[in-house]
Amino acid sequence: MGSLRRQSLLMTAAILALCMAIGAAISHYVVERSMREFEGRDAAHTLERINILIELQLTNMRKQAADYSVWNTTYDFMASGDPAYVTENYSSAIFDNLDIDHAFFIRPDGHVTMALFRANQITPGASGIRYIADPGAMALPDSVLRETGAGRQPKIGGILNVDGKPYIYGISAILTNDGKGPSRGDVVFIRSLERKRMEQLKRLAQEEFSLAIPARADRIEIGDDRIASARTVRDTAGKPVASIVVDQPRPLKQLITTTRGIISANALILTLIALLFVYLMFDRLVLRKIDALVHNIFSIRQVGAIGNRLPAIGDQDIDRIASEVNHMLEDLSDSHGRLQHEAFHDHLTGLGNRRLLLKELDDAFRAVKNGHIESFTLLLMDLDDFKDINDLYGHLAGDQVIKIIAERLSGSTRSPDIAVRLGGDEFAVLIRNSRLTSSVRHAEILLDILTRPIIWDGITLGVKASIGIVIADASADPDSNPIDWLRKADIAMYASKNRTKNGYLVFHPDLESSLSERKRMEAELSAMIAGESSEIWMQPILKQSDGSLFALEVLSRWFHPTLGEIAPPTFIRMAEDTKLIDRFDRSVIRRCCALIPELRLRHPELYLCINVSALTLMEPDFSAFIARQIRLHAIPEGALMLEITETVLASDEAALLNGIRAIRQLGVRFLIDDFGTGYSSLSRLNSLPLDYLKIDGSFLESLDKGQDTICKTIIRMAHSLGMQVIAEGVENEAQRRRLAELECDYLQGYYFAKPMDPRQLEHYLRTI
Repeated sequence: MGSLRRQSLLMTAAILALCMAIGAAISHYVVERSMREFEGRDAAHTLERINILIELQLTNMRKQAADYSVWNTTYDFMASGDPAYVTENYSSAIFDNLDIDHAFFIRPDGHVTMALFRANQITPGASGIRYIADPGAMALPDSVLRETGAGRQPKIGGILNVDGKPYIYGISAILTNDGKGPSRGDVVFIRSLERKRMEQLKRLAQEEFSLAIPARADRIEIGDDRIASARTVRDTAGKPVASIVVDQPRPLKQLITTTRGIISANALILTLIALLFVYLMFDRLVLRKIDALVHNIFSIRQVGAIGNRLPAIGDQDIDRIASEVNHMLEDLSDSHGRLQHEAFHDHLTGLGNRRLLLKELDDAFRAVKNGHIESFTLLLMDLDDFKDINDLYGHLAGDQVIKIIAERLSGSTRSPDIAVRLGGDEFAVLIRNSRLTSSVRHAEILLDILTRPIIWDGITLGVKASIGIVIADASADPDSNPIDWLRKADIAMYASKNRTKNGYLVFHPDLESSLSERKRMEAELSAMIAGESSEIWMQPILKQSDGSLFALEVLSRWFHPTLGEIAPPTFIRMAEDTKLIDRFDRSVIRRCCALIPELRLRHPELYLCINVSALTLMEPDFSAFIARQIRLHAIPEGALMLEITETVLASDEAALLNGIRAIRQLGVRFLIDDFGTGYSSLSRLNSLPLDYLKIDGSFLESLDKGQDTICKTIIRMAHSLGMQVIAEGVENEAQRRRLAELECDYLQGYYFAKPMDPRQLEHYLRTI
């Protein structure tokens, strides 16, 4: 009996163990299948999110092409071929605003009338904005040409592949302002999806992906460790043009592994404890509950509502799985919500962004045309001299000012009106149902609110603003669009800033002439840089120990033929705003490097110190440019110094430091200028790869009053960090003597020598 009982028990245990093993295997299969289905839905959601983002790009490009094709001026140009149309309406700034690289004007027969190129994207050798009227020089892909001509879609946005690189294009038929024909051809806008633009799209999508051209078959393949998926992108006419390709790790891999462990452990425990009853308990406590879990997961998949959650079933282990799935659903829901919010809001202030304003402007104008509201007003605001706050107190102070301004704007704006931050120190307010008098009054109120003092770190910061006002009612041009209103408000704002800061101005067509003047100055600046017509002046830097010549600081001067000398801060800022600063800096460096061998013939130990912009330092090929100049002119190590201001480190410190380190490896020394006026502290100097520190001249004024604490602290700290110190702005003997007592290494200022033109410098070098 005992043997039979024992055998029966062993047999029962074996059968139950087998059943439990089979049940566990089934459970593993059901859970993994459900998880794979969920992962497939997640991958499909990711593809859909990216596809929407790409479709928005295509739609936007199509609309931009339509803005310029459905226009009487373009319609007339295709008949007359007047080159003034191109030069007046297409510039680098317009290409920047539209964010395009190429524009083509194509006749109905498919021949290219005119092409505009900004970069070496499609036609080799193109640079800047080039106007080409020779049809034989065109290189527009056949795939785009086939979309043009009579009988084709009037508007289309798509993607093309040129030499393995993706491009977005928009095509629109050339019609009159009222959209009538017959069509005189097509306008084609093209934007390259180069690395920076693709990175922007990836950040918006919050996902790594690539574009494959031509389109591939849609697929979602779930492997052991990764998920490979692809989805077709269609142009605005519905034709497949590319595929979104995503390769990502399986998000539920660890969860599946954990679930398997839980099920196996439960099976072992139940086998040891339950024996004869284990098959009933397994069915009741495991399988039924897993079925309920899978059913709930399936229901969520069927509905497609990631906001839904799995209910608790009553079993701790199964509920843990449900809880993990719920956490994952919450993460997906949060990601979707963040993407939606970030797409239309500014991350620093929480206000709406440019995209939201354009949408609201479009809605408001439709409401005016439909008679739902009488009018709306757009107020565009730009803080006056905001850069000075960043330069003097650092970007932390600047960000705080931006946040406070945003809070003030938000507090003074009532629904349905909105306040947005367009970027930098530029804001806008959209007011519905407002007339001229109320709009002007609102602008006055905003100026009063915005210009109230701001306290930061115990410092009172004064803020002023310039406001441009544009009003739209039923009499407005029915073909107007949000970009038109922004442009007009921008013109009025800049006109107000130029006339008198901290004021406002209502848009008038006469104000557009001011924009033309600005464009003229930008063109003259570009011509000055291209012709290298700026003058190179230099100011000596002397050794404190013996008064001998140590270095020459390069100071650029622009003498305008009609306006006279233009202050360096003015044209340097303009060069930075128009993205000409890199060309300017390279021009100055190239000319100065050519002078170093000649200067060193008379003064073998002489150093040349050249100011360089942060934007130039962040250019990826700048270090290679410096290396070429060093090789070309055989410049010895240390003979070339690049001077940067302390405040530039607030732009993108990581990128700047990478650029500095790459150039220092070439034997170039770095000097930080205006120290003490920016945002960093002495303690940060230890992390900066610098050789020299220049004390700002404003601190030397205290030396005349017997107050030397700041200068003494800076000099001692710099010396302790292995840096030598230059004091600029030395204007008298008392300052020189005290700086010598403080062991300052080098001196610069009017007390020794003023900045000199080449003729004066030659005389100076002969006499020392």
